[in-house]
Amino acid sequence: HDGIISFNSAIPKYNSKIAASNKEGYEVKVITLNTLIDQHDIESIDILKMDIEGAESMVFSGNPSWLSIVKNILLEFHNEEEKIRILSTLENWKFIVRSNEGMVYKLSKRS
Repeated sequence: HDGIISFNSAIPKYNSKIAASNKEGYEVKVITLNTLIDQHDIESIDILKMDIEGAESMVFSGNPSWLSIVKNILLEFHNEEEKIRILSTLENWKFIVRSNEGMVYKLSKRS
């Protein structure tokens, strides 16, 4: 949901992530993909690349109706349980795995 999260800026920067508590980071305003799409009247997303360091479950929980306009997704999983759950959600939205290298997956909408 839209709101405020606590973000932990790490060294190196690519290891930054959502903090476990407000005391560990600084506040950042966040919006859902649904809100972003609505605010900017986005009708189609050709490629959506997600590199969000373990926050994938948050993006796919709730109402992932934004998947209806996405054609291709590239994402990295951080554990097997998360991978199984999210791939199941993507399959329900008619995505199929095109390729994977380790835990990095490319998926496309079934024609």
